[in-house]
Amino acid sequence: MRRVSDLLLEMERIAPPAFAMEGDNVGLQAGDRDHPVEKVLLSLDPDDRAITEAEKNGCDLLITHHALIFHPLRRLVPEDPAAGRAIRLLKNGIALISMHTNLDAAKGGVNDALAEALGLREIEEFPNEDARPGIPSIGRIGRVDPVEGFDFVRKTVDALRANGARYLLTGRRIEKVAVAGGSCADYVTAARTAGCDALVTSECKYRHFTLARDLGISLIDAGHYATEACVLGPLRERLRRAFPDLTFAIAEGDPVGVMERKEL
Repeated sequence: MRRVSDLLLEMERIAPPAFAMEGDNVGLQAGDRDHPVEKVLLSLDPDDRAITEAEKNGCDLLITHHALIFHPLRRLVPEDPAAGRAIRLLKNGIALISMHTNLDAAKGGVNDALAEALGLREIEEFPNEDARPGIPSIGRIGRVDPVEGFDFVRKTVDALRANGARYLLTGRRIEKVAVAGGSCADYVTAARTAGCDALVTSECKYRHFTLARDLGISLIDAGHYATEACVLGPLRERLRRAFPDLTFAIAEGDPVGVMERKEL
């Protein structure tokens, strides 16, 4: 019989905790290491929707990218969002494992999955200000066949099944691309220094777009969920190979909706 500890050991092999950025909270967040596991749900977030899905499907373990507990809990009451979700998990016998920036950096993790989803070739690590000696960097660089900027934006949205994209294009064709899933818009300068024609990331502010314009690099914001959720499929397959006797499912998609623009 598989136990939470077996899945935790495998996840730490895939994304060693030492790869996590300082202050990040990764690993077992709720539950008993010795708890038996038969069904596992993978989700980007440990939100109410994912927990409800885990409850309905009788899952014993929820594995997420984002952590439930980032800061020390001051009280364990249902009214507190993080505490309330932890209480739900414990009541229903569902353990929670979270792998955050360590999965961003890990080989085969978030950024390798993002690079592969976009069809990048000659993939290498993206040297940025967060790089540490002996630890893989967050972000990847690769190449595509030269493509017009808007066509690359369209390809990005389609490949990631994103709700849309915000972008700043230079007018030059795109060939060398940096990718950094999640909130990595501050890497725009490093991407240009590395000779990239474009950076694909998310949560770009207006200042990031104006900086990209000044630097002469295209910047594409495809959304936080879309630039990270691409890892869930490959991760499920890795876990299926490691634990063929268990059932693995992926939670429903992006909780952030969009409103179509209509002419008035």
